[in-house]
Amino acid sequence: MLELNLTRQEKNTLLVVAAAALLGLVLSFLFKAAPSAGRIYAASFDTETSRININSAGKEQLITLPGIGPKIAEKIIDYREKEGKIYDIKELKQINGIGDKKIENMKPFLIIDSQ
Repeated sequence: MLELNLTRQEKNTLLVVAAAALLGLVLSFLFKAAPSAGRIYAASFDTETSRININSAGKEQLITLPGIGPKIAEKIIDYREKEGKIYDIKELKQINGIGDKKIENMKPFLIIDSQ
């Protein structure tokens, strides 16, 4: 085995350099693995062709709507199953977590096809 005769100061210097290199590698990996961590991007829609039918949309489609996360998407689906088809977007106000502002934000992205 190779034995190095290093002074205490040399050992400390090597330790600091190794720790800095390790920290650099870890940070580099983290930023490359998740460059957008903590950022939420709104889905881009062509509102003329990409409207979502509130009566048939699944959870994955619903969560692309502004202000709708997984929990509210599930509440919309539960509401449809319990109450039947939605005929007016204002019916969504019956769902806890959806108010006038959310409805206005979603309106351009929705269609209501009750057939």
